[in-house]
Amino acid sequence: MRALLLLLLVGCTAAPPRFGLVADVQHGDKPDAGARRYRLALEHLDECAARFRHEDLDFVAQLGDVIDGRKGDPSGTRTDLENVLSRFESIGVPLRHVIGNHCLDVSRDDLEQRLAIEPFYTFDAGDWRVIVLDTFQVSVLGVPADHPGAVAAEAWLAAHPQGQFLNATRWNGAVGQAQRSWLAAELAAAEEAGERALVLGHGPLLPAASTDHHVAWDHAEVRAVLEASPATFAYFCGHDHAGGYATSGGVHHLTVHGMLEAPPGSNAYAIVTLHPDRIEVDGFGEEPDRVLARLR
Repeated sequence: MRALLLLLLVGCTAAPPRFGLVADVQHGDKPDAGARRYRLALEHLDECAARFRHEDLDFVAQLGDVIDGRKGDPSGTRTDLENVLSRFESIGVPLRHVIGNHCLDVSRDDLEQRLAIEPFYTFDAGDWRVIVLDTFQVSVLGVPADHPGAVAAEAWLAAHPQGQFLNATRWNGAVGQAQRSWLAAELAAAEEAGERALVLGHGPLLPAASTDHHVAWDHAEVRAVLEASPATFAYFCGHDHAGGYATSGGVHHLTVHGMLEAPPGSNAYAIVTLHPDRIEVDGFGEEPDRVLARLR
């Protein structure tokens, strides 16, 4: 009887949250540019989606730059977007989208409406709180020149010459003060609820997990918010197609390899499992397997 009760209790234990992870598909129906294989990326996404459909996933997180964008061809850009999103939507689980810089070749308003998201938001995954950041809230991308985010971005760029600040490019952006305050409040709520927090974004926040060229403009300020909360477990991002990993202040920083630059015969994506004391990353192709143990 005791053994039967134990089996029943084990059977009632909820499975740990499990999700698919993809970064920088960056598809475009156009010729390759060096290692950027714009059309092959769609074939890689087909392969990835087929695997995800046969896995028991709670959701799929895509970390931004689903398209590359076709300059001067908004209709073609929108066609590329629909071709990519149809693959994601065929997986049949909730999709958690992150806004990337190339995504903003579609206007921000249109993009948010099509993805059915707010620019930054949270959702629950078991005992985990997943926090999605918009690392282009302050940016010149996807908005008119008189938009407050664009005005603030122009002021930041004017005050940070690229010769001194390698990330001071128009294809980067910032989280911004308002969103950082929101992030701090979300982390405080997670701590109060006894939850662990996984934070997702497009732009890296730690040069050691990427390069100085790719980090968000306010990476140090955002990182300070993450490290101030014991609830923060990890930050996952894209943007730098070469990928990377490092830790800072007890927080894991994982930059996921870009699917766009996965060579023929390979790929780049992962399946992630959220355990109470660790995150397991089962990588495919260019993305390595990792076990991220709790650091604090």
